[in-house]
Amino acid sequence: LAGGRSLRMGKDKTQLMWGRHTLLENAVCHLRGLADDILVVGSLKDTCCLPGIRQVQDRYAGCGPLGGIHTGLLEAKHEAVLVLSCDMPFVTAELTAFLAAKREGFAAVIPRCRGHVEPLCAVYARSCLPVIEDLLQAGDNQVRQVFAKVNTCYIEEAELERFGDVQQLFFNLNTPQDWQEALRRKEVGYGN
Repeated sequence: LAGGRSLRMGKDKTQLMWGRHTLLENAVCHLRGLADDILVVGSLKDTCCLPGIRQVQDRYAGCGPLGGIHTGLLEAKHEAVLVLSCDMPFVTAELTAFLAAKREGFAAVIPRCRGHVEPLCAVYARSCLPVIEDLLQAGDNQVRQVFAKVNTCYIEEAELERFGDVQQLFFNLNTPQDWQEALRRKEVGYGN
């Protein structure tokens, strides 16, 4: 997911540099070995063209991540998608592969840490579409509303810890302060 207006950040998050790559390129790199169909979903005004990547606009513009998940499911070539927000730079390829491997028999596979779900690093099956469409049409853009209505597999913190500090893995960037903190954490050796 590369949507959003980055209002709190004050500039386009997708284009922030994370080492030699932008945040968007970093997210795509984590998915390249896992999927043969990678979509970048969002309002992409200034995004450079990434080789082998399809870029699609949100069908429900202004509906946040739920609108992006909806578009991704509609546009995907496969029955399930792994959703990854580009503003979570510490997520690892190993973690995304683990989530994808848990998908069999579930409509959603969602990490859950200290009672909070991480819906923007998760797996969704196409069977979630009717629930998502109902929510969007009702004006309810909260992704977490989906999980109570579909067969959901929650991946708990104890399982996630094998991939690193869960607070670090799911650290996301919303403000310039978050960005500075992420760069500080990267400098002291966490992340790629």
